[in-house]
Amino acid sequence: MTDWSFSQRPSIPVRVLQAINKERVPFLLTLTLLLGVGTVLTRLPERVYESKSTLLIQAPATSTRLISPGEQPTVVGELDAVGDRVSPVNNQVALLKSRPVYDLALERLNLSSSDAPYGNLQVKGVEGTDLVEVSYQSDSPELAADVVKAVVEVYMEQNLSANREQGSQARQFIQSQLDSLQGELAQARDRLENFQTSSGFLGTTVETDAITESLSEFASQVAAARAELSATEQRIAQMRTQLSGDPLTTLNAAGVSQDPAYQELQSQLVEAQGQLADYENRFTENDPYVVSARERRDRIQALMNQRSEQLLGQQTPQQPVDPIRQRLVEQWFTLQAERSAQAARLAQLTQQYNQLQARSRQLPELIKQQSQLQLDAELAEQEYRTFEQQYTATRIAEQQEVSNVRVVEPAAVNNNPIAPNDKLLLALVVVVSTAIALALVWLLRSRSDSLEETRDLKQILPLPILATIPRRGNGRLNHEESLDHQPLSHSYRLLQAHMRMLPQQVRAIAICSWAPQEGRSSVAHNLALVEAKSGQRVLLIDAHRRPSPAYAPLLAARSNDTNGSPSWQSTVQKVLPGFDVLPQVTASLTTNYRDWLVLLDQARERYDLVILDCPPACQNADAALLASLSDGVLWVVYPDLLGRQGVEAAAETLQTWSTRLLGQVVIGVEEPLPTAMSDSSRYLVGSEV
Repeated sequence: MTDWSFSQRPSIPVRVLQAINKERVPFLLTLTLLLGVGTVLTRLPERVYESKSTLLIQAPATSTRLISPGEQPTVVGELDAVGDRVSPVNNQVALLKSRPVYDLALERLNLSSSDAPYGNLQVKGVEGTDLVEVSYQSDSPELAADVVKAVVEVYMEQNLSANREQGSQARQFIQSQLDSLQGELAQARDRLENFQTSSGFLGTTVETDAITESLSEFASQVAAARAELSATEQRIAQMRTQLSGDPLTTLNAAGVSQDPAYQELQSQLVEAQGQLADYENRFTENDPYVVSARERRDRIQALMNQRSEQLLGQQTPQQPVDPIRQRLVEQWFTLQAERSAQAARLAQLTQQYNQLQARSRQLPELIKQQSQLQLDAELAEQEYRTFEQQYTATRIAEQQEVSNVRVVEPAAVNNNPIAPNDKLLLALVVVVSTAIALALVWLLRSRSDSLEETRDLKQILPLPILATIPRRGNGRLNHEESLDHQPLSHSYRLLQAHMRMLPQQVRAIAICSWAPQEGRSSVAHNLALVEAKSGQRVLLIDAHRRPSPAYAPLLAARSNDTNGSPSWQSTVQKVLPGFDVLPQVTASLTTNYRDWLVLLDQARERYDLVILDCPPACQNADAALLASLSDGVLWVVYPDLLGRQGVEAAAETLQTWSTRLLGQVVIGVEEPLPTAMSDSSRYLVGSEV
């Protein structure tokens, strides 16, 4: 078998361009006609123009909150939604596209529904934003812009009117609530003041902390007072044991002795007693000095008693008080006074401490009542202040022009139609026209059986083209004329050169073709003639089997004549020196295979080159058998005669041949093509197995 080597098939774009080039005339005519018709048709539809305006929907900055008991705050102009998943802008979209708004807009423009159909109005929200796009389509760009402007103006006026009306209602409601709220605030404040007045509790943290701190301080003072009182009583008890008699009497005497006059008399008494004692020691009892001193003492004593009676209010004989005893008595009475003061202070501290404890036990309830009353007052005040502020804000909002709508992009006249899209239509016309033209090319090429280029031939029959032979006369070279003066000689010299470049020696070549009349015999004859004129000994064997009995020489190749030559030599005709022809060998290959084998072996020994002119391959199997006996096969193809289907049939047949395919010779090409020249170095496409 032959290992076929297919040339690389061109890419699809290249093949398309090749097909267009082959059918360029119908392609260009069809494309031009379709483009012209399509361009005219694109101008027939009526133009549609669109005008757009973009609005920003938002709550106004000067909005007012309406506060009512038991209700959530509401904003004047705030955009409400039915559910969490519903955008409030959708409500505004519905209002913008409502029929009443559109009818008012048409009324302003003095238009009817027939002049500006409602269905051409489009309102949609821009996803992910608070923007709303209003658009209108019409055959007039000015009408589209006017309708959009009118719809936006009507919507903005209605929105402003609704906000002002809402503000007015809010003001009236808040005004009706202010008087009652003011009365509730006054009552709450009065209740708080009455409680603070009656309870004496202001409810501050400082006051509570002061009570707690005072309790701790009073507890410490009571404990200290009790300790001081106990210590004083212990000292009084100890000092009482040191005093004899009545401490009060002693204290009175000590008090009298503190009188200056009494002290002077006491000094005189001591002096008189001393003088009396001195006189009694010196004189007798009745001595005048003694008597006088005794009288003087008695007088001084009487004066002292009189002074003591004046001071103490009683007549008690006073004796002089010992200074030490006097100091003890004074200390005792001082301690008594201190004890009394300490006891009084302890009682006072205890009373205050008990009062503070009672106050402290009342604190939780007082704090609770104070907090509740204060909270009621604060809530009433807060509610009143809120309503007061909202009342002022609603008055401002009622007088201001506050709207939810802001025009981001106003409507403008758009002179560029949106439908039909000329660019898209033209592109569609180009695409459809090109597609139809290409379909026509494909249809023509699919129905065409011709092969116009050697490239098409090589795609079907992948054999190297060794030569291209033009069609001239009978296609044969004249052996009597010089080859240089014959037009076909150049092609056969090129074929001869390719044959000489074969890497292996070829002694027997089978010239084959698929169908009769392809020029196979002419190629065999001309190649033999060129080789013979080059000095080669060439034998051309006409291996056609014709039905005429007049040409039926026997193929006695295995027997020799008397001179030792093969018997077929007797039928050889000499054309030129070195160019012999064995005509019309009619022996069947199926029955004389061995005779043919011997014939070719003998011919190889006697000639430099043996050329077999084989019968058509489509008629019988002789061509395949002769090809198997030869050293190589030179395939002759006439594309104009065979057509694409004939070449495809030949290619399928050659794939079954187990012989060496040298290349192909193309008949019917006027000039040798570069393709043939480029194949000169790749003529061997397979190897014999």
